[in-house]
Amino acid sequence: MPIQASQLRSGDEVKVEANIACTREDYEPMPPQERNAKLRNFVLSPEYCTEEIAWVYGYLVGDGSTKKGGYGISAFFDESEYDLKERFIDHFSTLFGVKPRIAIRDPGPAQFQGRRIHRTHQTTEVHFDSKILGGYFNMEKQPKRIVPDIILASKMSVVAAFLTGLYDADGCIILSMNKDRTPKVRIQLKSSSHRLLQDVQTLLITFGIQARIDGDNLMIARREDCRRFIEQIGFSCEKKKAKQDSFRHYCDPQPADSKVLDYEKVIRIEHLATAEVYPIECPPSAVSIINGVIIPDPPTILLPSIRSPFPAKIPTPGICPSTN
Repeated sequence: MPIQASQLRSGDEVKVEANIACTREDYEPMPPQERNAKLRNFVLSPEYCTEEIAWVYGYLVGDGSTKKGGYGISAFFDESEYDLKERFIDHFSTLFGVKPRIAIRDPGPAQFQGRRIHRTHQTTEVHFDSKILGGYFNMEKQPKRIVPDIILASKMSVVAAFLTGLYDADGCIILSMNKDRTPKVRIQLKSSSHRLLQDVQTLLITFGIQARIDGDNLMIARREDCRRFIEQIGFSCEKKKAKQDSFRHYCDPQPADSKVLDYEKVIRIEHLATAEVYPIECPPSAVSIINGVIIPDPPTILLPSIRSPFPAKIPTPGICPSTN
């Protein structure tokens, strides 16, 4: 039964989705980029966002950056990720016809995106100096990273490739012990961007995988969910894939396994500042899109005024698309 958010209390349980179907079958077209005839470096322009481009994008969101002014991109690999570096370079050579500029950074203190860091091992930096590539893979710095719109709109094979690249960069698979000394597999994604974790959490649901955000970690803990991740997404990094393959049999379902999580308990409620909102009334035959998910027969939706392009004097500020 729908209720207003103001009626929720700590300890209440909220219905959660176990699976969101994705019916996309076609590839999404790549966005057009302006070309300067005086540029010396010729860059090929792929027509569609394929699985290879999605993997590259995923790795860049995890361990890459766009250069200041959009004049290129950079990706970072530690000494144990030689296979990822070679694949990354090969994809750019095949897809865009470009070669990188490579820099080796030794362990020690350094500057990265305006902050001081301390490298514990040798790092390889792969740079592509091209404004066209900077336009294709434009992204915010952390902690403002999000899943790109073109990935959110793509079919499942492309989304899976993006997630593989992202988890190759910033994910891990861990084997620990339960209180009864039985082995437990967990798959984690770490990011300082809470929005990125939320986006990935939503994408995982399209594969029937439930995950939970804990601080700056997105955790997949149930055996069935870990098995689905390995089978439908998985790691491609040799080091992480070796762990994944060795832990795989621990993800086989057991009789004592819990059922699909239908409800989540509210553990905390944060009261934000009062804001002016606009109600959008939807007719019974309408659908609404909330966080990229199509909701049939939606209830009244309140939008903050700061995000609404409609003036307050209009009684019905929005029209929901009809399913008829």
